[in-house]
Amino acid sequence: MESLQQRLNHDRQELRGLERELQDKSTKANHTQVELEIAQLNAKVDDLEAKDIQMQELREKRTNALTQRSQLDGENNGLRQESDPIKKRLHTLQETVDALCPTCGSSLSYAAKMQLLNTLESELDRRRNQYTQNQALQRQLDHQIGQFEQTLNALSREIQHRTGW
Repeated sequence: MESLQQRLNHDRQELRGLERELQDKSTKANHTQVELEIAQLNAKVDDLEAKDIQMQELREKRTNALTQRSQLDGENNGLRQESDPIKKRLHTLQETVDALCPTCGSSLSYAAKMQLLNTLESELDRRRNQYTQNQALQRQLDHQIGQFEQTLNALSREIQHRTGW
C-alpha cells in the first residue's frame, strides 16, 4: 500500500508539474498571440498614417492646382478685356482712310498706318496665343484635379473600410 501511496504522490506531483508546464505554455502562447496582434495593429496604424500623409499631399496639390487654375482664369479675363480696345483701334484704323497718330494726332502716312496695324495685330496675336496657352494649361489642371479627387476618394473609402468608420 505504501508503494501505491508513493506512486500516487509521485503521480500527483508529476500532474501538478505538467499542469504548471501547460499553464506556462498556454501563457506563452497567449503572449505570442498578443505580440502578433500588436504587430498587426502597428502595421495597420503605419499603413493608415502613410495613407493620411498621402491624402494630405494630394489635398495640397489639388489646392495648388485650383489656385493656379483660378489665376489663369483671371489672366484670361484680363487678356480678353485688354484685347477689346486693341480690336476697336485695329478696326477703326483699317476702316479709316486718313488715319491719325494715336499719340500726337497728326495725319499718318500709309507706311506709318501699316506699321501701326502690324503692331496692333502682333499685340492682339500675342494676347490670343497667351489666352490659348492658358486654356490648354487649364484643361491639364482640370484633368489633374480630377485625378487628385479620384485618388482622394479611393483612399478615403479604403480608410473607412479598414477602420470600419
